[in-house]
Amino acid sequence: MWCKVYSGLGYYGYLRGVAEELGSRKALAKLLQAGPHRLDQAGLEIEIDLAEGLEEAEARLDQERPYGARLWYRQHVVGRMPPRAGAERLRGAHLRPSLATELAWPFMVALALAGTLDRGHLCTQGSLRRRERG
Repeated sequence: MWCKVYSGLGYYGYLRGVAEELGSRKALAKLLQAGPHRLDQAGLEIEIDLAEGLEEAEARLDQERPYGARLWYRQHVVGRMPPRAGAERLRGAHLRPSLATELAWPFMVALALAGTLDRGHLCTQGSLRRRERG
């Protein structure tokens, strides 16, 4: 917990310094808006819409083998499976474990916001890990 707080304070201090050097909020907003619109300028990540189905998303990961992926459900952000130094490229087998753990809550929120989360479509941790056993 302490590391997260310390890291956050460092980031805050950095942005305060940038804002101070620029002289105004308007100048800071202009700088931030002029920056890259995507964090991934090197093409290491792909975008995947989970509304097309988990099997389709897994197949795409298997086919393209990206270093990382940005996950969506329709227009709602689910999260990222970021590139990791020294790790293998992503495969379809990485998707469900990620959705069942660190991305479980954002995935459920995206499903709810899209209006597709009901008893008939409720994803359980067991259904997300189905392929993990195979």
